[in-house]
Amino acid sequence: MKRFLLPVITLSLISCSTGFDRGALRAQLAPREPQINDSQVQMERKLQPQVRAPFKMAIALQLPGAYRQNWRWNSEDRELVEKWGLDLQRRGKLSDFFIMNEMFLEGDSTAALRRAAARHGADAVLMVSAASEVDNYLNPSSLLYFTIVGAFIAPGSHKDALFMIEGELVDVNNGYLYAAAQSEGEYSTVRPAYFSEDKDALAPAKKEALMAFGEEISNRITRSF
Repeated sequence: MKRFLLPVITLSLISCSTGFDRGALRAQLAPREPQINDSQVQMERKLQPQVRAPFKMAIALQLPGAYRQNWRWNSEDRELVEKWGLDLQRRGKLSDFFIMNEMFLEGDSTAALRRAAARHGADAVLMVSAASEVDNYLNPSSLLYFTIVGAFIAPGSHKDALFMIEGELVDVNNGYLYAAAQSEGEYSTVRPAYFSEDKDALAPAKKEALMAFGEEISNRITRSF
């Protein structure tokens, strides 16, 4: 019953899509690092690549932030990520790869992820972060939600999902940036209120973003080594 009480209460405000706030999502993806000064910038310019193919790559799937995030990396996501590694192995770029266990990560900063990858004996670490947003709104069919049966059969609830991913491959020893990529996935559902859940739009959007990201980062790594 609770699953369709909210649409009933808000019927007087049948809404349209408000769109996605891509700026807010990109802010969530921005690296959470301390402020740097000019001398540190000059040090970055002096960095040189040290890794040569084939190399051992750690993959850090960073946890979603607390702000309006209702997803987690699951086994299907990890299977897709492992396909990236297998593809790079076939291309002769990797000797080995693995997804780091969340329990061994001390934080989501670049330095923390490099330390974790170093403990695992990796040469480079691919840091992957993501953020999502779901836009919920009703169409005129939701007027039928006034009847209990309508909440089960009237396709009046829209969910538009946007999933964004970005990642960087950096040298474990000195932080040199080898490759970076971004991707997006979108998916929409229109269902009765009782059967309308965020995950039904988020999961396909996440899969689309992961597949696009995997292709892009694989190509960029291939060109870098």
